[in-house]
Amino acid sequence: MIFHFSSKEYSKICFTFIVFLFFGCLSIPETAQKTLYGPEIEEILSGLVGSKSKSITFAFQDGLDIKESGFLGKETKPHRYKIGSVTKLFTTIAVLQLRDRGKLSLDDPLARYIPELKKIPKQNKNARDFTIRDVLKHQSGLPSDLSYEFFLDSASKYTDIQKARIRSLSILKDSQTAEPGQYTSYSNLGFGLLGILIERTSNLDIETYFQKNIFEVAGMEHSSLVDEAQSTALIDGYEGILFSSKVPKPIIRDLTAGSLSTTGADMQRFFAAFFRSKQNRNGLISANSFREMHRLQSPSPLDFSFQIGLTVMLDDFQSNGKSVKLAFHSGSLPPYAAHWLYDPESEISVFIAGNQFPAHIQDIPGSAEKIFKVLWKKRFGNEIHSVQDKKSLRKSIFRPGLYASSNGIIEVKEEGEKRELIFSGLPLQIEEKDGAFYLRLKAFFGLFDLTPKELESWIVEMEETSKETILTLQSSSLKKGVAGVGILNIAQTNQIDSKYLGTYRNLEAFPILTKVNLYFKDNQYCVIAVNYRLANWNSKVDYLCKVLDPETLLIEGKGRNLNEIIKLKEKDGKVILVHSGVNFEKD
Repeated sequence: MIFHFSSKEYSKICFTFIVFLFFGCLSIPETAQKTLYGPEIEEILSGLVGSKSKSITFAFQDGLDIKESGFLGKETKPHRYKIGSVTKLFTTIAVLQLRDRGKLSLDDPLARYIPELKKIPKQNKNARDFTIRDVLKHQSGLPSDLSYEFFLDSASKYTDIQKARIRSLSILKDSQTAEPGQYTSYSNLGFGLLGILIERTSNLDIETYFQKNIFEVAGMEHSSLVDEAQSTALIDGYEGILFSSKVPKPIIRDLTAGSLSTTGADMQRFFAAFFRSKQNRNGLISANSFREMHRLQSPSPLDFSFQIGLTVMLDDFQSNGKSVKLAFHSGSLPPYAAHWLYDPESEISVFIAGNQFPAHIQDIPGSAEKIFKVLWKKRFGNEIHSVQDKKSLRKSIFRPGLYASSNGIIEVKEEGEKRELIFSGLPLQIEEKDGAFYLRLKAFFGLFDLTPKELESWIVEMEETSKETILTLQSSSLKKGVAGVGILNIAQTNQIDSKYLGTYRNLEAFPILTKVNLYFKDNQYCVIAVNYRLANWNSKVDYLCKVLDPETLLIEGKGRNLNEIIKLKEKDGKVILVHSGVNFEKD
């Protein structure tokens, strides 16, 4: 999901493109053994807690002797934390277990097990059906989300959630699927469907399946997809920057996409069971499935340096001249955030979860990597560092215009010798050096360079393929393709009836999309401004649209929330905009 930040924060984080937080007292570790990690790791963890509301739980190991878990913050006893999309790795394990038992093949069409999916129209009628593997590597062509009933009442029971999951299947027929395998687009919806797959192939409801086949096998005593009848309480969540306010407990329909809650101690037990899988030693999955999970899956043409296994993200590191491929996944179900980083070979592993939005979304992944590097050096005696993207200094063309990206409209301008990139209202100057285009933040007519350290290495590349002009951003810490791509948009010649232009509102009780505004930019570009609400945090993203016919739009681009259909219609005297399963009513 995309978040909106103030101009002060933009200078630090707007180009990290989040679909991708704390200073307190050390509590008694959840494990009974002596604390082994020392002041260096303790300082990193303590940096994640600092206010009365911030708390974290953690687990880490060096693959040999050090195995630690605990919690920091105001709490004096363990609590469960929502881990957001880290849940997807557990869902992947469940799918692989069913594969190991001969219940399914990863290359089976998902519609074989969920026939309702056959009713979803295809953008390309000749395209193949998307497979289970396509969903696991986010290349299914499914919409990113089904926003209708994404969030449910915080008082919802498990039975209410189950009913909403079944209802979602009937709503999907109003969407469309893109051709699978053409580009990577992160999809919560896809992983929600995998939960239904697990239920139908195992004949167990999803909570029971996770309890019996993952949590009990791993010895996880305080973990669940739902929060009913749990002996360990879910920690309160908070949002805010200068001041924090308590946020109601988030309940989502797609349990297997991001609803799992756990403790650091349970994650330590999970590490042990997960890594036992490598040798078929009573682990969670077979050794073959463990290898397949971490094998680089076939990339899409627009992935560039982005790497993914089965759900888990992969990145190249180097230590003492040797290549190391690390695995990781972040998660955020605001106000909660989590990150798991590990090396499948050495079994060095770090997990951290927190309860503060948006601080923990920003800070937890970096803190986990710092701890990982400390553990690596303690074990091997050498530093480990990310491998620089070799493509970062290649010659780039310059093509002004509006680029459609999952993070909104990126505008590239050229006026005389002045070149700019404008994203979410923030203008950055583009300077050419050694054949590459660097981004700079300048003020007072360019006299003062205010470029923060985080932005100094950022490069924008524009290149032409046989089909389109592509824009990518990369830096010393973010490799090409990881933040997605922008596609150069062509000015519209088709128009829509003016009665459809304007603001539409979502009348759901708990909307993730609160309202949208449909308008034309410069009388040439059709734009839909989408307003999101996460926790108590509001954000807005503008997307470029293509007019397919007088009542049908296509959100331009390739990536999260893009290449999705919008329908316009009149019903009972009201003007309706249909997007992501939601019927928005015009003001």
